[in-house]
Amino acid sequence: MPYHSKPNGVNPTPISGSFLARNHAGMATRAFMAADLHLGTSVLTAPTQPQAAALARVNARYVYWGVKRQAERADIEAGRIPLIPNPKTNGMTASGIDDAGLVQFVRSVGIDRVIHAAIAVEQAQH
Repeated sequence: MPYHSKPNGVNPTPISGSFLARNHAGMATRAFMAADLHLGTSVLTAPTQPQAAALARVNARYVYWGVKRQAERADIEAGRIPLIPNPKTNGMTASGIDDAGLVQFVRSVGIDRVIHAAIAVEQAQH
């Protein structure tokens, strides 16, 4: 585990995202809270989804789907399946196989076989 020096020799004070979103402190107090976060004398814990989205510079909808699809994270990050399922199908294809199931099927039979089958389907339609 990497060593991180403590600002001013003390552990940073945790501030939850929920507290930041809901507190009714005045502007000056909130400015100092933000300064403490920036300086490292406070640390943000469990940011809300909109806060996390703003920090990561993504739409809050992406955070929602990122939370919901953790089990498929590796395939999504590798670009094998989309983060957000097709809204027309809700992630299901006409055959009733969802994206993750389709990826698993392709892995089980091999990409070459799938490509040859796709070519055969395409040729049969013309």
